[in-house]
Amino acid sequence: TFHLTNTALAGLASVLVWALGLSLGLGRPASLAAGLLFAVHPLHVDAVVSIVGRAELLAALAVLACLILHLKEYPRRALSLPLAALLFFGGLASKESAICLLLLLAVADWAILKPDLRKALPTYAAYAAALGLWALWTYPALGSMAPVAYVDNPLAFAPWWQRIPMAAELLFRYVALTLWPVGLVSDRSYAVLAPGLASGLAAVGAWAALKALTLSLHKKNPVLALLLLWFPVCFVVTANIIFPIGTIMAERLAYLPSVGICLLAGLGLDWVGRQGRVLKAGVWALFAVAILTLNFIYISHARIWTSEDHFHTQTAVDSPRSAKAHFNLGQHLARRGKPEDAERALARALTIHPAFDQAAYYRSGLLLELDRPYEAEGVWKSYLDHKPEDAGALSHLLSILVSVGRYDEAIPLAQRLILMVPESNDFRSLLVRLEMLSDYQRGLGPLSP
Repeated sequence: TFHLTNTALAGLASVLVWALGLSLGLGRPASLAAGLLFAVHPLHVDAVVSIVGRAELLAALAVLACLILHLKEYPRRALSLPLAALLFFGGLASKESAICLLLLLAVADWAILKPDLRKALPTYAAYAAALGLWALWTYPALGSMAPVAYVDNPLAFAPWWQRIPMAAELLFRYVALTLWPVGLVSDRSYAVLAPGLASGLAAVGAWAALKALTLSLHKKNPVLALLLLWFPVCFVVTANIIFPIGTIMAERLAYLPSVGICLLAGLGLDWVGRQGRVLKAGVWALFAVAILTLNFIYISHARIWTSEDHFHTQTAVDSPRSAKAHFNLGQHLARRGKPEDAERALARALTIHPAFDQAAYYRSGLLLELDRPYEAEGVWKSYLDHKPEDAGALSHLLSILVSVGRYDEAIPLAQRLILMVPESNDFRSLLVRLEMLSDYQRGLGPLSP
């Protein structure tokens, strides 16, 4: 059911892209071509086919509908402006990335509409009210948000002066995947990507040059200026530039930003339509071939979602350097009652990221289930080489040593835990018990009941 729902939402989004093209002054064939290109673009598979992508679809629908109403200057304003504010609130409730609408409206006003201040203020006041209500609604939940995991987004652990340039480079990777959707994968977490500081600084310069180009074009071709700014504006929340998010890169995040590139293609086709018949026929023939090719790639890429087994296995194959992909595969195999295969997948995840706490926890548990306590001990010792101050890991290692009767080795760990967690009386009681067990084991005294 959710696949059908997502497909219907994606179809509606494509219709809105077509309508937006018309609102921007593109001809009917060019607008239809932009909507068709958006519908079959393979980069959208993760947003359309996966349930987690529904938030992207709903946010995109809200942004596109509001922008169309804005460009039409809100016909029957008393009804359409409150409706637009309500849509904006719904988009924000689906995904906070919908906040980019405010910037898109500002760019559209600057480049195309140029409204007077008295007319613009009520419009922005309505959207600001929707934003404020959303902020009040979501504020209580902010404190319960889980911290970003290194395996999901290493950029979150880099200083801002490194994170921003590297995020700017990744933004160009999104552009490249939109223009040439080859090598699409469902997981790009650590350590699939390795953005560099030097290339990131070059990317910052390139984005600055794009901004300068846009400023020089906005009077001559305001629609082109809006579409050139569309991609970075729509990534304002999800680009890891202003603040780090929960993932370093995910193809579903490019769903709304790619609208700008699809409309740029439509703008180019609109220009071609005014040229000679031979050029027009040739370009449209190439476009038809491109649509068929993209549709084939879309269907091929979507096959990864045919079943949960296939998805997790293929994701690990497609992203062999992803610790998260192997971790997810290990969890899935464990749920399917395949502990040996699951343990191997988790071992691979730890090879890629030795400080991966969740992988260490699950692998250790599987090894104990398989009656391999000494290997489980090795898992925690290796992990503690990278995170020596992790009290939870020390506690797990301590439990394993106690379970195999190695009390003398467990005593120093209990002493370390007392120093690390001084407010806990449990570790002090455990230390006393371990010392008694150690004495009894060595024949130095009786074991008290």
